[in-house]
Amino acid sequence: MKYGVPAVDIEWATDTTRTVASLVFSGTAARYPDIRWIFSHGGGTMPFLLSRFLYEEKTMKEKDKRLPRGLLYELQKFYYDTAQANHPGHWLRC
Repeated sequence: MKYGVPAVDIEWATDTTRTVASLVFSGTAARYPDIRWIFSHGGGTMPFLLSRFLYEEKTMKEKDKRLPRGLLYELQKFYYDTAQANHPGHWLRC
């Protein structure tokens, strides 16, 4: 624990996001369309990084092979646990 913030406080949501990105950008989600993927932590930080994911989709190699129907199609197939996504921080506005 450095600076008084346990890594686990940040890493759970980040690990969820990393998993979503890995499944989508590797083409695994498209190759296994019948699996019902369910992600905890409201999808982690993925909703907040969506613009970066969309940029990655535009610039990625083998897009037609790994994301034949597109990024948003794959993300919308997933299920997201909302039990931990309903908290005061979720509703912050800039």
